[in-house]
Amino acid sequence: MAPDRTPLSIIIVTFNNADTIRDCLSSIPNGMAEIIIVDNASQDDTCNAITAEFPAVTLLRSPVNSGFAAAVMRGASVASGSRLLLVNPDAVLDGDCISRLMDFADKAPGHGIYGANARFADGRSNRLAGLDRPTFRGTLFAALGLRAIFAGSPLFDPEAVWPRLDQTAAEAVPVDVVSGACLLIARPLWDRLNGFDLRYFMYGEDADLCLRARQMGYDPVILPKATLVHHVAGSAASPASTQVFLLTARTTLAHTYGSPALRISIGLLHRLHVLLRLGASSIAPGSSAARRTDWRQVWRSRAIWARGYPAPPGKGPGR
Repeated sequence: MAPDRTPLSIIIVTFNNADTIRDCLSSIPNGMAEIIIVDNASQDDTCNAITAEFPAVTLLRSPVNSGFAAAVMRGASVASGSRLLLVNPDAVLDGDCISRLMDFADKAPGHGIYGANARFADGRSNRLAGLDRPTFRGTLFAALGLRAIFAGSPLFDPEAVWPRLDQTAAEAVPVDVVSGACLLIARPLWDRLNGFDLRYFMYGEDADLCLRARQMGYDPVILPKATLVHHVAGSAASPASTQVFLLTARTTLAHTYGSPALRISIGLLHRLHVLLRLGASSIAPGSSAARRTDWRQVWRSRAIWARGYPAPPGKGPGR
């Protein structure tokens, strides 16, 4: 560890987050960390709010929306912390969230990556705190709509980890994937992993990072008592583009880390997923024309999400 490093650098990526960034930054205890914000060409008042109300924050402005992974990599390139904490701009951290993460990482460094227990503002568990790796069964039941009906079920929702977070007294719960909404990692491990894989524009980069760390022998965890409220205020241009990013990321993860059955079937399962929702939006009572249009746009983009991101041209992720 370099002697001139600060203990912690917090990296936040913003894109049209003026409505949430104030609460996010206000939830971080004063003086606890270096805070670096990378703004992906916001068109609202995000940057003005940051500079006017939080002058101690380092704000890096991008002329274009380079995506989440690339923006985090830019923030990490100037960070001085011996640990990096990624925080979403729509997250509000509870008062002791960061100290719990840091203290546990001090006494159990072998886990490598640490996450917090996310909830919605009404107290409900947020499944996006973390997940287990994509599986054939989980992808099939998601396509059929059974995951949504039986959320948290070990049978129909095998990738969910939030029931384990709610039902345990353990200090830490091992998971395959810690969400990038609140992810703590030591700088040496981040550098060994070459950071995020820049193929991922949005979604999936956190899963890829954690699964590569697991391949190196680390065991990511979520701390149930380190909590935050994650509002999940989407930054994508439209619901259709969100689905395209999600499906493309999940296809790439399946091709890279999935079982042989999942790698072979992922394209068909995702086609089934989209077609069933397109059909439902066309016949379900009360379904809006906008929703039907969104799913039509997703289906028309299948040449993108059905094959996933291409293999990286360099020596590895982040290059």
